Amino acid sequence: MDRTLDLGAWLTVEENCPMTYRVNCPDDIFFTLGQRHLGFEFAFNTKSLGRFVALATAAIADAEAWVDPEDEATYTPDAANKVA
Repeated sequence: MDRTLDLGAWLTVEENCPMTYRVNCPDDIFFTLGQRHLGFEFAFNTKSLGRFVALATAAIADAEAWVDPEDEATYTPDAANKVA
């Protein structure tokens, strides 16, 4: 069975949210958002974490370059839902 994702979830992470990680081995890298026992945990292997970092880096660049679509003089549509 191909298990690419075990859970679907949606959450909002504020800028002051506690974030921690632990590396058990290259195939077991855990991240915790929020308090350890009340937070949200997720795990990557090194390859999937690299893909996520690349995707997050692109998202930050797009967010920093974002122009209000209401400002038609400077708005240029970009592809949504980019995939790494």
